[in-house]
Amino acid sequence: MGSFSRALPSGFTGTAESYTSVSGSRGTSNVGSSAAKREVDEAMVTFEPYQTPILTELLSNKFRRKPAGNQTFEWITSSLLPRTDTVTFVGGAANEDNITVGDSTLYQVGTKIVNDVTGQVVIVDSIASSQIDITKIGAGNITAASALTMHLIGDSFEQGSSSATAKSVNKVFPYNYVEIFKKSVHETESQQATAEYGPDDWNRNKMDRMAEFKMDLEDHFLFGIRDSNTGFQNGTFTQYHTGGCLDSTANFISAYYTYTTLTEALFFDTFLAGLFSKGTNRKRLYCGATLKSTLSNFSKVKQQTKVEEKTYGVNIRLIECDFGMLELAWHPMLDGATYTNYGIALDLGRDYVKYRYLANGGKSRDLGFRDYTNPLYAEQDSRKGEWLGEIGWELQGSEYHGIIKK
Repeated sequence: MGSFSRALPSGFTGTAESYTSVSGSRGTSNVGSSAAKREVDEAMVTFEPYQTPILTELLSNKFRRKPAGNQTFEWITSSLLPRTDTVTFVGGAANEDNITVGDSTLYQVGTKIVNDVTGQVVIVDSIASSQIDITKIGAGNITAASALTMHLIGDSFEQGSSSATAKSVNKVFPYNYVEIFKKSVHETESQQATAEYGPDDWNRNKMDRMAEFKMDLEDHFLFGIRDSNTGFQNGTFTQYHTGGCLDSTANFISAYYTYTTLTEALFFDTFLAGLFSKGTNRKRLYCGATLKSTLSNFSKVKQQTKVEEKTYGVNIRLIECDFGMLELAWHPMLDGATYTNYGIALDLGRDYVKYRYLANGGKSRDLGFRDYTNPLYAEQDSRKGEWLGEIGWELQGSEYHGIIKK
């Protein structure tokens, strides 16, 4: 046994209650100096959903829950062909041979390119391997350009021409793992037979562990690293680890925006413009406290905020920007010197974000409590149970979401 004092919120002073830490089975020593019930009005311990806003959101929506039939689960993503490319023109004539392009596979005879600077349009008239020849549409000569981003504006065909060349982006199969999470409750029969004030210790302990269990899951959704290994815990079975939003190796969210000093113009004109360029036009930004306070002081946020609402216990500020609707929410687990400046933007439309749990053949490893009746525990004159789940996260469309950080 040891003792610990509960940590105070950052920036606060005072003296918190001191607790005795319990390792293993809880006994009557947890009761205190007096076993008599005191006259206090204490509500049953409940878990506050705002502490784990993302998990609560996913658990509360049946369309965002999906079983996984294997420890490794995949999903399919596909993308539209790019609409821009980097192109170099020598210029000086109405046509040009062997122009330099970024990706020759995007082109076929008839593909049109518009010069973003001059507005000139050229058309591909022949292709030999990666050598692309073009002719300017309209009078005049092609203006020189060096490694300029230009827009592909579609393909044009003459009468009686053959069918277009088929071009598409190959599908990819991102994947993640379900991970085994556990949080146990273990008490002696003597403890259960001892009178205490408030709710009985078994149920209170069970509720406290549930709160911690859900926080564990939320933390893994934010900070988890996708991995599989054997022997970390001296076992012979493969152990799976589920990856989360900030797992840059798994790249579930590919768009990062880093700032030194965040201004209103940078947030609205750069970060949000990029965030809403893919996916749906309604997204939710979960912020650390410092970032949330910074955004709340922006004049556009103050002026454009719609009626404040609550979603599963989470305060939401709805901001109508030029590119879509942004739901602004504080996330209490984005704290500390680093993560207080972070924001994680999720596109929750079309069920791009899902909670996955292992299940097959009538057997489910979804979040639940197991009250063990194994005779071993009865023989030990105690009762044991645990919260258990084999759970993982699915984030479809890496470019639909975004991360802003300092």
